[in-house]
Amino acid sequence: MLTSYHQSMSKFFTWSDVSEIFWEFEDQFSLIDLDIQGVKVWQRIRPNIFSEVLKKTLELSEFQETRARSNTFKNIIRLVKNSVLSNPYFSSKKDVLFFPHERVKKIEGDYYDIYTKYLIDEYSGKNILVLEKPYMFKHYSEKNKDVCYLDFAILWTSISRKLIKVNYNKTEQSFILKLNHDFQEKFGFQLDFFNLFTQSIKVHIAYYKFYKTLFKKLTPKKIFLVVSYGQSGLIQAAKENSIEVIELQHGTFSKYHMGYSYPNRIKEIDYFPDKLLVWNQYWKDLIKLPIAYENIKIYPFKFQENELKKYKDEKKIDKQVVVLSQGPLSNMMSKMILDNFDFFEDKTIKYKLHPGEFNRYDKYPYLQELLKKQNVELILQTDLYKLLAQSEYQVGVSSTALYEGLEFNLKTILLDLPSIEYMEKLINERKIYKVLN
Repeated sequence: MLTSYHQSMSKFFTWSDVSEIFWEFEDQFSLIDLDIQGVKVWQRIRPNIFSEVLKKTLELSEFQETRARSNTFKNIIRLVKNSVLSNPYFSSKKDVLFFPHERVKKIEGDYYDIYTKYLIDEYSGKNILVLEKPYMFKHYSEKNKDVCYLDFAILWTSISRKLIKVNYNKTEQSFILKLNHDFQEKFGFQLDFFNLFTQSIKVHIAYYKFYKTLFKKLTPKKIFLVVSYGQSGLIQAAKENSIEVIELQHGTFSKYHMGYSYPNRIKEIDYFPDKLLVWNQYWKDLIKLPIAYENIKIYPFKFQENELKKYKDEKKIDKQVVVLSQGPLSNMMSKMILDNFDFFEDKTIKYKLHPGEFNRYDKYPYLQELLKKQNVELILQTDLYKLLAQSEYQVGVSSTALYEGLEFNLKTILLDLPSIEYMEKLINERKIYKVLN
């Protein structure tokens, strides 16, 4: 499938164009194997660098909200308090550790990570420990004997990394200077790789030391986590202690997702998990992942299965459309819907924001214009599955929720915008009702 979207004032036309140039650039400099002070620094920051490239070359918005806007002093107090009251170093030896996603969902009156909840339930009664990061400096899940907070990790590493020195020899200095120059030539904007590498190495070393000490105390045999990229210190510490690292799928991925795709790579990726649990055969066969095929296991998305059963008899609302917003694309999505509004004129639109957009959707001018239409309603907090079950159409680009909507037999309308490449297989299999451009 060839995408047709393009951006003015740019030599980059599609997400796939940017990906190809990005892969060429990292191969040219052998960046995946770049080792500075024992850290494969490019492996650690690769998805973040690619996100920056996408934002600049395709003029995208921020990918997600990552910082709390509340009082900084209160945040520090929370970290200190939880470091004292719920510190994993105070725990005894454990067989299995879980690192759930920090963004949780309210299920049956309590908050859970929907990806690890059912696996944790299967391990109930066994010698496990759930290590929970705060979301926006807050914890929402119910505290129990099998849960400890990682506030101390955040507090300790934020202090200890300031004491870590990163010194570049002359060869490394020359290499990074050339990298800076060639990157600007290739992508049309500057990144300070001296600073990026320095900060990334410090963070990696700080977390590596934290987890190395913690794992020696807890002596786990197995670790389950939800997002592996960005967790290089944890993974290195685990592998050095012969602890098996298993990642659970948490969303869509494709050839164009730099957390999982290494198309030109044959050798092992140092900071990739030992095994990956994917939702079904579709995801297992979708792309060549940087681990052996037999280490890609199928573990169904049980939260989704339960929601499908719950709403299987829900009555459809005629001509109801749910728009599945995506942070970096929301303004573009709104503009494309406005440009094609003759298709939506006789329909009721429920514009469902991603949770990461709640604090910034007022900065999307085209969304504000779209919301002036009488048949458009902004949806913040709602039961997504109930909304999908009730709707006749769904609109999006590459959201994970689109796959969930397909399970409810929604007529799927894709907007021809950056990341539509993720949906190539669905388009080729004719599972898409319409593509708007």
